[in-house]
Amino acid sequence: MKTHKIVILLLISTLAALLMSSCATRVDETANTLDAEGIIQTVVAQVTQDFLQTLVAFQTATKPLEPTATRTTMPTAIPTIARSPQPELTPSQTGECNRVAAGIPFDVTIPDDTIMQPGQSFTKTWRLVNNGTCKWTRLYAVVFFSGNPMGAQQTQYLNAEVLPGQSIDVSVKFIAPFESGTYQSNWMLQSQAGEPFGLGPNGDAPFWVRIQVVGPPTSTQTTTPTSTESETFTPTFTPTPLGSETVTPTFTPTPLGSETVTPTFTPAPLGSETVTPTFTPTPTETPTLTLTPTTSTP
Repeated sequence: MKTHKIVILLLISTLAALLMSSCATRVDETANTLDAEGIIQTVVAQVTQDFLQTLVAFQTATKPLEPTATRTTMPTAIPTIARSPQPELTPSQTGECNRVAAGIPFDVTIPDDTIMQPGQSFTKTWRLVNNGTCKWTRLYAVVFFSGNPMGAQQTQYLNAEVLPGQSIDVSVKFIAPFESGTYQSNWMLQSQAGEPFGLGPNGDAPFWVRIQVVGPPTSTQTTTPTSTESETFTPTFTPTPLGSETVTPTFTPTPLGSETVTPTFTPAPLGSETVTPTFTPTPTETPTLTLTPTTSTP
């Protein structure tokens, strides 16, 4: 508003100057009836009148500005996108999918170095925790890894599903070896893709069962028969002289070896005893002695 007033005053001053110059020319041309002071008063009065008229016209033509309403822009609503559920991870999607940790307690049955008798049956139970990001399905299994299997089934599938963070008790049946000593059987888990995994930060350490077998070994007795010795039967004959005669006996013995020998063998109990056979010879023929007396003449 002040700017408009300044512009108007400048216009009025310019017009007044033009009028004064034109009036001065007219005074020179007309008669010197009016003096200079009268001319100035006339000019001032005329300029003042013109200024007032211009001011009134300007105020009439100029209307006060009305405030303009500011349009408020409403934000555009963004529709919500319905997110699809996150698919279940598979063992091949991440290296930390399959991990197992020891539960509390870890050895539910058969602590390490438990004493067993030869051939004794027992069941080992471990408590395992799903420490990975994938769910263990029923296609996951406990598999033999190394050591002595001790007669156990080497692949046994889980009997329930195990979500991440949950635990499960896994049992395997064993038979203690028949020889004395210390035995250890190492096991791991296997994914449905056939990938083994176990304990530790890298998931490559197995879990195990370790026992000590103590007991007398089973002995086998071996019997060695004693050979039968052959005996030879030799008969002995002493003749009796008759009177003073000189008796020349004639003796025809039965040839040796023709007799029949029937041995009687009584075995002793098995062990380290000595077996002594008893032989009872039975001759089949009786020796025949023929005496022929000879008389000598004195």
